[in-house]
Amino acid sequence: LEQALVHLSSEEEEPPAKRMRGKTDLSPDVIRWIELAKLYRSVGDYDVLRGIFSGKISTKEITRKAILAEANSDYAEAAKQYDEALSKQDWPDEPTEAEKDFWELASLECYNRLTEWKSLEYCSSVNIDAKQPPDLNKIWSNPFYQETYLPYIIRSKLKLLLHGGDDQSLLTFIDEAMKTEQKRALIEMYYSQELSLLYILQDDFDRARYYVSHAMQVFVQTYSSIDSLLHQSRLTKLQSIQTLTEIQGFVDFVSRSGTITSQASLKRLINIWMSRYPDSKMDPMNIWDDIITNRCFFLKKIQERLPNTSLEDSMEVDGGRGDANYNIEVDDEKEDINSIIRNCEFTMKMKMIESARKQNSFSVAVKLLKDLHRDSKTREDWLVKWNHSYCRFSHSRSRSQSSPEQILTVLKTVSLLDESKSDTLSKDLVAFRNQNLLLGTTFHIMANALSRDPRCLEQIEEEKARKVLVLSGERPDDIGKVVAGLNARAFQCFSSAVRKAEEEIQSFSFDHINTNSIIDAYMTLANFCDTHLRKKEEGSADINAIDLQMFPAIVVEKVIKALKLESKEARIKFPRLLQIVEKYPTETLGLMAQEISSVPCWQFISWISQLMAMLDKEEALAVQYVVEEIASCYPQAIVYPFMISSESFSFQDTIIGHKNKEFVERIKNQLDRGGVGQEFIHALEQLSNPAMLFKDWIDDMKNELGKIKRNKNNIQKLYDGMYENLGNLHAPGLGLFRKQFIQKFGKEFESHFGKRGSKLLDMKASEFNSIADSLFLKMKGQQEPGNLKECSPWMSEFKPEFLRHELEIPGQYDGKGKPLPEYHAKIAGFDERIKVMQSIRKPKRIIIRGSDEREYPFLVKGGEDLRQDQRIEQLFDVMNSVLSQDAACSQRGLQLKTYQVIPMTTRLGLIEWIENTCTLREFLLKNMSEQEKSDYNSSRGPRADYSEWLSKMGDRNAGLANYASAYKKASRNETVTSFQQRENLVPGDLLRRAFVKMSTTPEAFLSLRSHFASSHALMCISHWILGIGDRHLSNFMVNMETGGVVGIDFGHAFGSATQFLPVPELIPFRLTRQFVNLMLPLKETSLINSVMVHSLKAYRLYPDLLINTMDIFVKEPSLDWKNFELKQLKKGGTWTKEINVDEVNWYPLQKVNFARRKLAGANPAAITSDELRLGHEKSPAYRFYVSVARGSKEHNIRAREAEDGLSEEVQVKCLIDQATDPNILGRVYEGWDPWM
Repeated sequence: LEQALVHLSSEEEEPPAKRMRGKTDLSPDVIRWIELAKLYRSVGDYDVLRGIFSGKISTKEITRKAILAEANSDYAEAAKQYDEALSKQDWPDEPTEAEKDFWELASLECYNRLTEWKSLEYCSSVNIDAKQPPDLNKIWSNPFYQETYLPYIIRSKLKLLLHGGDDQSLLTFIDEAMKTEQKRALIEMYYSQELSLLYILQDDFDRARYYVSHAMQVFVQTYSSIDSLLHQSRLTKLQSIQTLTEIQGFVDFVSRSGTITSQASLKRLINIWMSRYPDSKMDPMNIWDDIITNRCFFLKKIQERLPNTSLEDSMEVDGGRGDANYNIEVDDEKEDINSIIRNCEFTMKMKMIESARKQNSFSVAVKLLKDLHRDSKTREDWLVKWNHSYCRFSHSRSRSQSSPEQILTVLKTVSLLDESKSDTLSKDLVAFRNQNLLLGTTFHIMANALSRDPRCLEQIEEEKARKVLVLSGERPDDIGKVVAGLNARAFQCFSSAVRKAEEEIQSFSFDHINTNSIIDAYMTLANFCDTHLRKKEEGSADINAIDLQMFPAIVVEKVIKALKLESKEARIKFPRLLQIVEKYPTETLGLMAQEISSVPCWQFISWISQLMAMLDKEEALAVQYVVEEIASCYPQAIVYPFMISSESFSFQDTIIGHKNKEFVERIKNQLDRGGVGQEFIHALEQLSNPAMLFKDWIDDMKNELGKIKRNKNNIQKLYDGMYENLGNLHAPGLGLFRKQFIQKFGKEFESHFGKRGSKLLDMKASEFNSIADSLFLKMKGQQEPGNLKECSPWMSEFKPEFLRHELEIPGQYDGKGKPLPEYHAKIAGFDERIKVMQSIRKPKRIIIRGSDEREYPFLVKGGEDLRQDQRIEQLFDVMNSVLSQDAACSQRGLQLKTYQVIPMTTRLGLIEWIENTCTLREFLLKNMSEQEKSDYNSSRGPRADYSEWLSKMGDRNAGLANYASAYKKASRNETVTSFQQRENLVPGDLLRRAFVKMSTTPEAFLSLRSHFASSHALMCISHWILGIGDRHLSNFMVNMETGGVVGIDFGHAFGSATQFLPVPELIPFRLTRQFVNLMLPLKETSLINSVMVHSLKAYRLYPDLLINTMDIFVKEPSLDWKNFELKQLKKGGTWTKEINVDEVNWYPLQKVNFARRKLAGANPAAITSDELRLGHEKSPAYRFYVSVARGSKEHNIRAREAEDGLSEEVQVKCLIDQATDPNILGRVYEGWDPWM
């Protein structure tokens, strides 16, 4: 079908919308689209389904609205839209039958998701027979009915029966059908599970047992016939298994004689249920409803079968037996069983409400809350639980509302929380804590809404606005004070929750406390205080100053207390404490040093580089204890970060400075352990390409010689370092290759630069440049050996038994759990083969052999500081934890693939080699025929064509300057036409060919393709938020087994590719023709769009986590920030007026601010323009860069949208528009291969 649609769309370039107007008969492609949509629905791929109906078939506006609501899991809104569409009679132009069918099916699915059984019953049967009541036997007249409506009819009618309805039509219908062989076979095949429930309803347990075991057999058959790669279909099928086993369990329970009356066995059954629920994020509401409705129905059945339920009976027995005592016990027991049953029902429904809230199924949550409201009033503890649940629901709901709506939504919770009876709360510590946390959150939400929109009180009823003022305790004339008042109330609530938590920890043993809820109290208070500290740092505090002074100490203390309880959230937040200690040393330094000593030191391993950066600061005392602990327990976790940081330590000449220096020396001696680590690093350095090392030295030396006042010591040091590596034949550990290099060039260094570099001190910069550059030209192009012996004899001859201390294979400490170094793999040797990679610096892949008999491949990168890559990988980890908290992202399995990066010195590091991958460039080129390949690289190829076009714009020999000319001179039309011709010089389906070739079955192709697309889309959004650029074809790795994409090499992050590259990058991420064509006939509208929207939603829901972590990385001076900062200052521009350049961290703050704006809904084109302004404002082409980046209202969505405040959907539309804009792609740097 897809191939046919691709074929059709290329034949008829005229858009389908125009062709269809005025014609009533459907064009062949629409029929195919509809068939395709049905197929995708059958494998549960709703993202693609929405793509088809929102972009491919000309649909009504109302369909698009409904589909958008569905995508946001707002099924109530979607059902409302579909309903409206179905009942509307007078369309100006009649919608197609296909679209009406879609509305019907989609609305049935919405009601199913909403667990609205009455509506589902009506909508599914009304199309078969419009009479009331409908004649269900008409179903058999049409196979379409059986396929489409029958499942929903049986499902809805059965649910109504289980809820105690008395409509017998389903029973009659089934009884009739069972009389004919053919119908019976169909019903037994597809509806055995439903049959078993119907028979339980009629107390026919033998038949119920038969149908349950039959349903199990059918499940096994169908499950094994689903292709193992159709992940979603298999999951959906598996979700039914719990329901089946529980029906079977219940039938067994009832049939065992006497179990009903025995309380122990009933408790056992209930305990099994209470410990086994569907997944609160992964399992949709209809699955939850199956489990919970069935259980409640089973409990009703049990209650019916309890012996002598009425009181009169027992009185008679009483008289008859004359044994009064005996009977009262039975009565108590009966009462007890009833209350166990009621309690079980209540608890299960509360669980379901909680899950509905997490999945944003707010309408389901409201319905259940209403159902339970009456019950909850019968018991005090239930009422408290109900109130708390309602408040949590209101808080979640308020997230997506406007400020006035937020205030109204959460205002109701105040009175609810106030009416909870105090005696229940005083008995139940957890409830008391929750009460305060929820009340505090309410005040905090109101304060935030007011500070965002100070006039929002005018938009709500006077009485309610007055209530808010009363709560804040302030007068209405100063909104700032009202906000501060509300914040102060929130602070009181959170503090008293934490006080209670601390009392509980002191008074109970560890096994008796609910650690999660205590962590929750600590972190809520810490996050609240931290938010206000940040506001104060940014100069917009809205809370009274007396409280603010306590905040730094509170944040430090509570986060560390949560860390003691092993909280993951506290672990992610830890680096912020280091910042706080630097900012507020008097309040927190002693406290941190004292508290931190009681946390297990492995909790800090993931932030080891940040701990190292503190060691030469005045506040080093705060972390010294932990560093010492890690050094003695897990020396190999700390050794490389310590070495790399100690390269740049500078201690102050004070008492504290000297103490810190001594401490670092002590750690150094402790870690040195006979110098094995140093030898390993030295051996790895031998793998660096000597010519590239020389090139790095030239760059460093140019900087030194360019200074107005030359520093003799620095020049001397630089020369000595270079000579030791590249000129000294007697240096230890040299391999044959390096020796030959030294023999060839070592003498030349001395003759040009003097002995020990003496001539350099007075050499003119221009003279140095010409000598050095000519030397470098001679060095280039030497073939490097592919074996270890010639490069690094130490590694080649490595024998672990000769070492005084064992070396672990690097990268085994992830900081996510307590490490067990005794089980870590040690280095047993190195494979003799090394693979030299093709990029500029010629990194080498080596294979380390582990003591566990496994091979560990690594990429050794010389001449690069890998710390930025390592920090980016850590940010991806934080992003993954955000994605896993979000229901929509969890259901789609969205996680970024990360890998270990181990920086060893500022010029050397190891990267974990991901097996079974190849670069996207290889992946694409492998799928060209020989002819295509030679055309591609020939003078007729796209690159040659582009160079030709560029030189027409400027000058043959102008090099990069031609790009600026292209921006100035080429019109949109000219650029787009020439770019599209260039694209057509490359086959458009290389990625598609690659995946077809990898796939053994059509299912494999679908699975690989969707994994490729969703992992790429997730990566694009994540990279965009972190401002990662330079995404050329060699910076993507494709996994040859799963089709997943991994990004590598993050030298350009935080917007530097737009700001500093000579040809500025105006593309937010790579979504070029090959990617779009792989998804044909749908292009980027379906899966890619949907994954981007969901992941962006998740990131925007928790912006603080990402911003805080970025903030810390960006402020670490170890990265290339200082160079960038100087570059930006040099270029200058109007931005300097808006920023105080003397402020310590102005540069990093700017970068973090871009990320903050992205997460608040900024237009991507506006961000690009601002980054251009920082880096290119004085360039003559600046105006043209900006106008191309902005786009034109006629052609580009991004030019029609606002600067900021966009929803996630619109942001993604703008991003895709900018990434696929041929007017930008037609002017991109040629090394980026935009035509691929």
